[in-house]
Amino acid sequence: MEDTTKARAMDRINLIWVGVGFSAFYWILESVRDVLAFGRGTLTERLFYPDLTSVWMRLLIICMIIFYGFYAQSIKANINQEGSNRATGRFRIVVSGFLFALAYWCLEAARDVFIFKKGSLFVQLVYPDVPDLSVRLLAVCVLILFSVYVQNLINDRRALEESMRQKQEELEKLVEERTAELRKANEMLREEVEGRRRLETALWISRRSFQDIVNATTEGIVMVDQAHNIRFANLSFEEMCGRTSQEIVGEPFSLPLNIGQTAHVMVKNPTGATEVQMRVLESEWEGAPVFLVLLHPLSDAEALARW
Repeated sequence: MEDTTKARAMDRINLIWVGVGFSAFYWILESVRDVLAFGRGTLTERLFYPDLTSVWMRLLIICMIIFYGFYAQSIKANINQEGSNRATGRFRIVVSGFLFALAYWCLEAARDVFIFKKGSLFVQLVYPDVPDLSVRLLAVCVLILFSVYVQNLINDRRALEESMRQKQEELEKLVEERTAELRKANEMLREEVEGRRRLETALWISRRSFQDIVNATTEGIVMVDQAHNIRFANLSFEEMCGRTSQEIVGEPFSLPLNIGQTAHVMVKNPTGATEVQMRVLESEWEGAPVFLVLLHPLSDAEALARW
């Protein structure tokens, strides 16, 4: 967010108006130089009422600076539009500033030769007199300073774009990693749900098979928990006591539970009682320890033989 704000602030800078600002800066420097170096009147006079020759020289460099501002603004707009990958070169703007300064130097030399008749073009290019040299150097310094400012602005914008691009790539990479992790977690959850479903199906089949087996035997089978409450009873035990499993489950088991011992007991029912042989074993039901009670009904012959 901070990088985006900085980028927008840089994009709002209009280099044409910056060129106007540098032109005003040059006008002030030129006036100060005329007063301090050449003693040409007061600062107010040089700022607001310079002579025509000074106006001509100043307007020439101001036009060069503003024209360079137009050029720099167009370069900046192209870079912003086409992105930082555009091959502008790290110091292209500074080099163009030197070229503009060179063009200004040549224009000044040509003006001195053809308008003011100051020697030959070669002399004015290479060996200008001291006043002209000071004027040109001041203008060249302002132009180069302007180009350095523009170059730094563009370089900072490029570095900011690169930073934003890297952060975007890091964010995309992070999103991809998180998406992969979520996909893996979802897959593991799906496998876990599927495994639990298969386990529940197998458990249901196992329990159904168990009930089919215990209901097929003629012996009564009862599961009694540690609190001596009935947890399960098969069909044979239902027939012995004359009640359904829905009525039996949860009821207390009234017969004595002596593990490992065999006893003959009477199982009451609505019509009387049934004599059975009872054995009690240790077992487990739904993960909890229980008493496994086996009740073998005695036939008439077995009952008579016992007596």
